[in-house]
Amino acid sequence: MKAYVKAGIKGFSGKLDGAIYYYHPRLKRTLMRRAPKMPIQPQNHAYRDISRQIKAINPSEAYRNDFRMYLNTLMERDDSVRLPSWYSLYIGMKPF
Repeated sequence: MKAYVKAGIKGFSGKLDGAIYYYHPRLKRTLMRRAPKMPIQPQNHAYRDISRQIKAINPSEAYRNDFRMYLNTLMERDDSVRLPSWYSLYIGMKPF
């Protein structure tokens, strides 16, 4: 897949030459990371299934906004917090 430019966004996203490019709206810049090269292992399939189930829950916009506000408060209180988005908090939640 080649990288492409989205209309209205100052940047492009996609995969190109072993790298992944994506636009981060909070930082207002395009970021690049190396594409992971991991061997396929049995636990990869279990992790994939869990990730799909978490994504299938599809929380409401109000729930997402709660996570965004919490993340902003957390980042204001502690400069060492380096979470990129609300979704990082959402997938890291632990059941009681």
